[in-house]
Amino acid sequence: MDINIVGGGSCGLTAAIGLRRAGHKVKIFERASTATAFGAGVVLGQNASLVLTEYGLDWAAAKCNQADGIHLHHGVTMQRLSTTHTDKAEYAPRPGITQYLAHRVDLCQALVDLATASDGSSTPVEIVYNANVTAYDALEGSLTLANGEVHKADLVVAADGVHSCAPAHLLGHESIRHTGTSVVRWMLPTESLQSDPETRCLLQDPEYATFWISADRQKYLIQYPLRLGTLQNFALYIVHKETAELNDQTMRSTCDRERVHKELDGFSPAIHAMVDKTTDSIPVWRLGERDPLPTWHKSRLVIVGDAVHPMLPNQGQGLGMVVEDAAALAVVLQDMPPNPSAEQIEERLSIFEKIRKPRASVAQLLSSVPYYEDPLKTLLPQLLEHMPMNQLPASGLPNDVRPWFYRYDVFKEAEKAVAEQQKELS
Repeated sequence: MDINIVGGGSCGLTAAIGLRRAGHKVKIFERASTATAFGAGVVLGQNASLVLTEYGLDWAAAKCNQADGIHLHHGVTMQRLSTTHTDKAEYAPRPGITQYLAHRVDLCQALVDLATASDGSSTPVEIVYNANVTAYDALEGSLTLANGEVHKADLVVAADGVHSCAPAHLLGHESIRHTGTSVVRWMLPTESLQSDPETRCLLQDPEYATFWISADRQKYLIQYPLRLGTLQNFALYIVHKETAELNDQTMRSTCDRERVHKELDGFSPAIHAMVDKTTDSIPVWRLGERDPLPTWHKSRLVIVGDAVHPMLPNQGQGLGMVVEDAAALAVVLQDMPPNPSAEQIEERLSIFEKIRKPRASVAQLLSSVPYYEDPLKTLLPQLLEHMPMNQLPASGLPNDVRPWFYRYDVFKEAEKAVAEQQKELS
């Protein structure tokens, strides 16, 4: 098939790689002018690293850190409260699969290279930059750019993030809200912390992420290494009461160093000494969400990734769900007939949605509370709307939630669903 993908981030690129491997001709439309991604660190649990390993990602070349677990510390006393070991062999969906921490820029460049490289067996992905998609036509399989150009294909995959206009096209309305959580992000050279006696204590375990939480648990600072340990990634999460509609302008802003000190009032002097090393213009992101959509596809259009299920990063699974979507879509679209009808495409997309919608919706809900809280205590009725009790994590505690995410083999589950569908039709 000819497939047009909207969005050249992690979701669109991973989908393009998988669909290319499945024999399709793929073109990506990306509104940015280059392949340079924004953002900082991202977590790839074993469920995600399984897919990218299968697709040939060179983790060392992408400068990814292996991640062994998570420490939870009191931000005031620095006392270690708990440790979750995430790199257990029993968490891996297949032997040898591990968890990684990546710089988003490095990861996206590695995915671009995989998508566009000539391998002699499939058609390299074409990427069109400065291509801002403003409209979709699901029945025609077309997308319209801001300059008026219309591009048609057998299938359009909307993978253009939380501000995609595809859900509005599918449902007739938009539904992005502010979650009440903002995140302030910055990075520092590891050496700058190691060489300072005041901040050296922040580097106790180089292969672990660390959560520093406030006494009231309304603020927490996450720290983990990037680029083979040469950088430290920091993200300060602040929970607010207000909610509002989001757009690109209100979603992103900056704050100064003094604001960060104020938000971390009462935290350890070591943490404030670390903040003193930042620049005085620090990015702030207001995090958006939407309720689980009733459907993800229509005719020749399917929505994937953050465009359909944006989620808070509390479980470190935003990218995991994105990558699972991409892999599942590639599996269900294998062995398509030439020039498929809209009905034939919808039949495959129904399998895709059956695989992905319940799990991604549960992931959204599990991610709506900090990882050290128990989501099953407060969200069980909502969770049961999407998945029966025997398929949910055994409890909402990290040692049950983490393996529920990590052990998932999306290739196995997608292949099983396709086989069951074919058996029903035979």
